[in-house]
Amino acid sequence: MRIFGHEFTGMGLVIAIFLIAILYPTIKLNIRLLMIQTNPSRRLLGFIENLLSERKLPRMSNTVFLVLYFSLFLVQRKYEIKFIEYQQQYFDLVGVYGFVIGLLSMYGIYIGFLQFIVGDSDKVRYLGRSKIKYLTDTSIWYQITQTKPFLVILFLTIISPILIINTNGELQDSLIYAWQASITMLLWIYIFLIGMSLQIIRILFLIKGKTDLGLENIIRESISSEYYNLFRKMYRSKFKTKDIQHFFKVLEFDVSKVDTQSIGCFLINVFSKIDMEVGSEYGEFKSVRIGNHSYGEDKEYLYDDYKRFISEKWELLSTIQKKMDWYYLKKLIDRDMNTFNYLVADTPMVFEEKDDEFEFRYVFNKQMGNVHHYLFDQLVEKAVSDSNKMEDLYKDINDNTREIEFRKVMKDKKADLIKYFAKVEKYKWEKIFKKYIFSESQFDLPDFSRYNNDELYSQAVFKYLTSNHSNLRESILENKKLDKLISSMNKKYFVAYSLYQLFYPDSEEWNDNTVYFKNKLINVFDWAEEEEKKELYISSAKIVSETRINHRVTFKVLTTIYEDREKQIANMDYFNQFDNSLISPLKILFIQGILSPDNKYSHRIILTKQQTKNDLRMIENLCMEFLRVVDKIPKITTYKELANTMEYLLLETSLDMKRLVHDVTIISLLYYEFIITFKKDVWAGNLFLESVTLGEEGKTSIYFWNESIFTFFALQMMDSNYEQFFANKQFFDAFKSGGISTLDKADMTLDEYIEAIYEKLKNAIYGKIGKASLRQISIKLEKILFD
Repeated sequence: MRIFGHEFTGMGLVIAIFLIAILYPTIKLNIRLLMIQTNPSRRLLGFIENLLSERKLPRMSNTVFLVLYFSLFLVQRKYEIKFIEYQQQYFDLVGVYGFVIGLLSMYGIYIGFLQFIVGDSDKVRYLGRSKIKYLTDTSIWYQITQTKPFLVILFLTIISPILIINTNGELQDSLIYAWQASITMLLWIYIFLIGMSLQIIRILFLIKGKTDLGLENIIRESISSEYYNLFRKMYRSKFKTKDIQHFFKVLEFDVSKVDTQSIGCFLINVFSKIDMEVGSEYGEFKSVRIGNHSYGEDKEYLYDDYKRFISEKWELLSTIQKKMDWYYLKKLIDRDMNTFNYLVADTPMVFEEKDDEFEFRYVFNKQMGNVHHYLFDQLVEKAVSDSNKMEDLYKDINDNTREIEFRKVMKDKKADLIKYFAKVEKYKWEKIFKKYIFSESQFDLPDFSRYNNDELYSQAVFKYLTSNHSNLRESILENKKLDKLISSMNKKYFVAYSLYQLFYPDSEEWNDNTVYFKNKLINVFDWAEEEEKKELYISSAKIVSETRINHRVTFKVLTTIYEDREKQIANMDYFNQFDNSLISPLKILFIQGILSPDNKYSHRIILTKQQTKNDLRMIENLCMEFLRVVDKIPKITTYKELANTMEYLLLETSLDMKRLVHDVTIISLLYYEFIITFKKDVWAGNLFLESVTLGEEGKTSIYFWNESIFTFFALQMMDSNYEQFFANKQFFDAFKSGGISTLDKADMTLDEYIEAIYEKLKNAIYGKIGKASLRQISIKLEKILFD
C-alpha cells in the first residue's frame, strides 16, 4: 500500500505504529514543552492536562483503544492487508488456536504479576495513595485492559477463526480484518504491559531503597492538578453550591485515606496551585467578572466567591487540624491570608464605608465574618500551647506591621486599605491578649526590644484594656498576666491607660491599683527632661481624649491638670472647672503630685482667713475623702507630694468628729489622732470624746454606736492619758454597752474581734499594735465587758 507517496507493507505499518507507541512518552513530553514555549492559552493547556489526568484516564483509554482498533481495521480493509492465507485448505485451525492459546497464556503471566504486586501495594503509600496502584492507574495500557472493548477483542480473537472458515465473501474479509486487528492489538498491548511491569519492578527497588523521589514528586503534582481542575470547574460554574460541596466531599474522602503524619503535606499539595493562581494578577482566575443581564451589567467579585470556598474549607479542616503539624497548618493559613490580601488590594470595592467602620459586602455565608479574623482565629488556637509557635506569630504580625508602614509612604496605596490592614493586625493582637489573660496557656508576650516597632502593638493593648478592663477593679498585682500586659505597652500608651484608670468618671475607687499606677508613672516621668515629659503627657492625653470617657475627661481637662501642676491654690473654686469631668479634687492633686515631684516639701492649697462656706465645705469633703483613702491604702500617707498638702488641711480644718467616726475605720482614726497630737501638738482625746457625746453641758449622753470609735477607745486603754475617761461611770457604762453591741453586730467572740483588729492594723503606718499589746487589751476588755 502507498501512504504519502511511500510504499508500506502490512508488517511495516504495524512496526511504524509500534514505534510511535514506544516513543509516545517522549512525544508527549516534547509537545508539552512546545506548548510552554509557545505559550498557548491557559484554557487549552488546562484542557489537555485534564484530559490526561488520573480520573479521566479510564475514559480516555476506552476512547483511544477504540480509535486505534478501528483505525487498524479500516487501514487493513482499505489496503487489503492479510497476514496469512485464509483458504480453508491452507488455514490450519489447530495451529491458529495454538497461537491464540499461547497469546492468552502470556496475559495469564501478566495477571500473575498483578497478583504479585497487589500484595505490596498497600505497604508503600504516599499521601494516601498506593504508589504501585498509582503506576498502574496512570498507565494507559493497564487502563485499556480494564475496558469492555478489550474483553470484546479477547472474545473475537477466540471465535473469529471458526467464523472465518465458515463464511465467505465480504463478511469473511471483515472478520479477517477484525481478527487481525484483534491479534495485533493484543500483541501490541502486551508488549507495553511488559514494559510497564518492568518499570514497576524498577520503581519497587527504588521504593525499597527509599530513593523514589521522582515518583513522589509526580504524585504530588497529580494531586495538585486534580484539585485545581475541580476548582476550575467551580470557577466556571460561578461557585455553585453543588460544585463546592462536591470538591470537599472528594477532599474529605481522600483525607480519610491519608495517615496522620502526612495530612499536612497532602493538604499543602491540594491547595498549592489554587492558592498560586487565585492570589496572582497573572493567574487564570479574574478578580472581577462582568456579567451581562437584562437589567444591565453586574460585577461579580472573586473575593465574595472565594470567601465561601474558604469557609467550607476551614469547616472541614477545623475537624482535623488537631492532627496537623503546626508547620503545615501555619503554611495553609498564611497562604490563605496572602490570597485575601491580594484580593482585598485588587478589589477594594468589596468594602463599604459605614460609620468609619469597613463592613464586608453581603455574601452567602454571613456566619464567617471577616476572613482575616476567621483565619487567624484558627491559627492562634493551635499556637497558644507553645511559646515558640507564638513567637512565629509575633514575627509575622510585626513583619505585616512594617509592611503597613511601608504602604503608608506609597502614594498609590489607598488610605482605606491601609486602615483596614492595620485593623486586621490590631485584631490579631487583641485575640492574643484574650488568650493570654483568660486561657491557662503560659506563653510569653512579645519582647519588642528585638523589634523596631511597638506602636501598633501598644495601640492594640490599649484598645483591648479599655474595652475589657475599663473600670478596673481587680488587683493588678494579684494578676501577673494583666500586670505584664499593661507593662508591655510603650510609654505613651502606658501613661494613657494610667490616666484613663485614675480619671475614670464616676469611680472613686482608691485601691492597690492606684499605688501601682502611681509607682509606674513616677518611674516614667522622674528621669525625663521637662520637654520630654510634656510631650509624653500631651501625646498620652490625646489618646485618652479619643476614648469613650472623652465626654467627661476631655483633652482640655487633661492639659489643664498638667499646666497647673505646680500652681498654688488659694481658692477652692479652682476645682469647679472639673465638675463636669467627675474627677475628684483629690485625684487631681494626686496626679499633679506625680507630674511635679519637686512639691513634696510644700503644700499646694493655701488657706486664707477669708474662706467662704463653700470653700470650707469643699475642704472638709477633701479631707474626708483623703481619710477614706487612707483606710484603703495606708501607704498613701508616705506619698509626700499628696500627704503634705492633706496634712496641712487636716491641721487647719476643724472636722465634724461625728461624721468622721461614722465614715472611716480605725486606720484613719489612728492616723488623724497622730496628726492632731504630734503635728499640731494638741491632745486629741477630747476631740474623740466629742464624737461619742450627745447633748449640751449638764444634759449629755455618751453612745458608742459604731465599731470604729469603740475600737479606737479600746486601743487607748493602754494610754494613761485616756484613763480619766474610763474612770467616768457614764463613759464606762456606755463603753461596756457599746462593746457588747459591737461584738453582737459582728457576730464575733472577743478573741475573734481582737484578731480582726490585728489584721486591719498590720499594714497601717500609724497606730500599729503588736500581738502582745493586743493580748493585754483583750484581758482588760474581757474584764470590762464580762465582769
